Amino acid sequence: MRKHKHIHKIHAYVYIVIAIGVSIWLVSVANPNKVNADDNITLNQLITEKDSVAEMELLKPNVVMETDSIEDSKLPSPLWGEGAQRAGEVVILPSGPHQSTKTQITIIFPNIINLDSFKNSFSIIPNVAGKFSINKNIGTFIPDNDLAPQTKYQIQIAGDIITTNVFETRADTHILVVPYYRQQYSRSCEAASLRMALAYLGTVSDDKEIVNLAGYNPREPDWVKNVWDDPYKMFVGFLDGKQVGYGMYASALAKSSSALGHSSRVLKNPTSQDIAQAIWNDQPVVAWGYIKNTVPQLSYFKTISGKRIPIYSNEHARTIVGVVGSPENPVGFYIHDPLSGLANEYWIADDLSKHMSIFGAVSNQVLIIE
Repeated sequence: MRKHKHIHKIHAYVYIVIAIGVSIWLVSVANPNKVNADDNITLNQLITEKDSVAEMELLKPNVVMETDSIEDSKLPSPLWGEGAQRAGEVVILPSGPHQSTKTQITIIFPNIINLDSFKNSFSIIPNVAGKFSINKNIGTFIPDNDLAPQTKYQIQIAGDIITTNVFETRADTHILVVPYYRQQYSRSCEAASLRMALAYLGTVSDDKEIVNLAGYNPREPDWVKNVWDDPYKMFVGFLDGKQVGYGMYASALAKSSSALGHSSRVLKNPTSQDIAQAIWNDQPVVAWGYIKNTVPQLSYFKTISGKRIPIYSNEHARTIVGVVGSPENPVGFYIHDPLSGLANEYWIADDLSKHMSIFGAVSNQVLIIE
């Protein structure tokens, strides 16, 4: 008679657990950016994680980033474009992206050329008025006015062989001279962000005053019923210390701005263009997101009235103080982070948008200070 192997019950359970674990791992690998709400994550877990990270960040020294040419390091800047020729042929400079709007065009010919021949062979698209000069085999075209920012220009030299080259001017940069302040409490990032924005507009305040004006009645949540206060209406929890606290959202912070004499606008799911337009209007922007280099998680609690409130771990706010690019086509933003100690930190526009929108309108919200 053939003998059959029987799997012990304990071994079977182990195999099942391993199989489930592998399945979960495969799903996470297949969807690394997918973030779901988890009602099983407790308020205590969410809040404790933020507090521990904040304590470490506040120990770091302040660092003011230089804004000059920060964006240059984010883009390639090749010396030669596809159309630029080398030995024995025509060379056209500049080449590549991120060129100055005050640039002049230099043409190096293989042989000595006269001024009329240079003028007749030269063309620039879009058309630009300017002055020509020649020095032996080097021709120079100096535009009468600054070139348009964030624009591609094509240079063409006609001859036996038509030589073309393309360069793109750099984007305009608009930076507000917003003072940098570190947050005064471990959970006062929103208040500190507004404090910086208000200081730019001439209003002096502090984190505690801003929190009080938003609404501050600190208490711990009802852990059993999962009930707490509404961050859309007030600062939730305690500002600092061993007691638990969370923070507030844009609509609550707007009350503080109004009480201190400045109107503001709350935008949910703002675009990069919305933010850029505000900066070009000289209006600093408080933006929500999460603490960098952390993995935020979304969950919910309820207010006493039964309203369901979204909450996410490592919730954080920063002040956007500058923009690279036009309102229609922003390239990046300069940001004061009240927690990390970084002032004028440069964020690529797409990176900031992805960061802020991780939980949709819950995290993707801004307060524009007018």
